Amino acid sequence: MASLLASIGGVFLYSADPPALAKWYKEHLQLTFDFQQEGSHYGKAFAYVPLGEDLAQSAIVWSIGKLEDDMVGTGRQRATVNYRVHDMAAVKAHFESLGTALEPKHYPGEGYFAHVHDPDGNKLELWQDQFVYEDHIKA
Repeated sequence: MASLLASIGGVFLYSADPPALAKWYKEHLQLTFDFQQEGSHYGKAFAYVPLGEDLAQSAIVWSIGKLEDDMVGTGRQRATVNYRVHDMAAVKAHFESLGTALEPKHYPGEGYFAHVHDPDGNKLELWQDQFVYEDHIKA
C-alpha cells in the first residue's frame, strides 16, 4: 500500500513567550526568520526539491507561535507536526474506515487542513497543499 503522506509540511513550536524563544533560536542556532509578526509569530521556510521531482521546489515551514489552547494537543504538548498528504479525500476515507472522524477545512490559497489526536493526545495537522497537489483536490 502506498503511503497517504507526501512529506512533512512543517514543525510548529508554541510558547507563552514567542519573542524569547525566537531570540534563543536566533542566538543558539543562528536561525533567521523569513516572516514574523512581532511578539506573536516567527517563521522560517526551508526550501527543498522532493526526491524524484525535477526541480519542483517546495518548503518545510518551521515556526514559533503564541501558545493558545486550540493550537496544540492535550497536556504538555508544545509542538505540532504538519504532515503533507497527497489526497485529503483519500485520507478522510481511510480515517473513517478506522472509526475516526476527520473534518477537513478548505482555506483558499493554502489548501485543505484537518486535525486529529494520536493516542498520547498529540495534535497532528494534515495538509493537502493547494498548489502542489491542486489536481488532486476534491470538493
